[in-house]
Amino acid sequence: MPFKLRNFTARTRALVLQRAIDLVDHQSVLLLDHDDEHAQSHVQNNRGGIYHVEIRFRDEEVVFTHCDCPYRGVGLCKHTAASLLQLLVVQGFDLKSIKSSEYHFNDADIDEENEEDLVLKELITEINNDKYFDLFQFLASQDREQLLGFIGHYLEESEDIRLVVMAYLWYKGERQTPTKDFLS
Repeated sequence: MPFKLRNFTARTRALVLQRAIDLVDHQSVLLLDHDDEHAQSHVQNNRGGIYHVEIRFRDEEVVFTHCDCPYRGVGLCKHTAASLLQLLVVQGFDLKSIKSSEYHFNDADIDEENEEDLVLKELITEINNDKYFDLFQFLASQDREQLLGFIGHYLEESEDIRLVVMAYLWYKGERQTPTKDFLS
């Protein structure tokens, strides 16, 4: 779904928005080229490499974004958000003019544009509504090997919601299986 460049924050999680601002502040975004229909940039990553971001425009609206980073969380990745923000800065936008209301702390409040993201958004809503799911209590109840394996497997994804989603799916699977009595 197309959106105005300035409205990118509606598609960006609070943590991601703050990291995008930091990337622009630290001059980690290089606009390679941009015109009325297209923009591309390189954004430095944490490991000294770069991610390539593509943005397409139609009638002054963003109609497509792509970043080659591994982020698969809710909303835009920090590299795409930083690239959009850098385009605004080039047009004279002041980073300090971002309002506190533009920081979205609940992932269910993020505007999405594809079916995969909508499914994830529905699952996040389910997690938020499940009064019996306590992430920390559930993880604390797992044995050390299971927990370390789980955390190690998803450590790379700590920037998005997948750790919580995967823990919740694990939790739901455990709830559907009868509990085993533990004899000491």
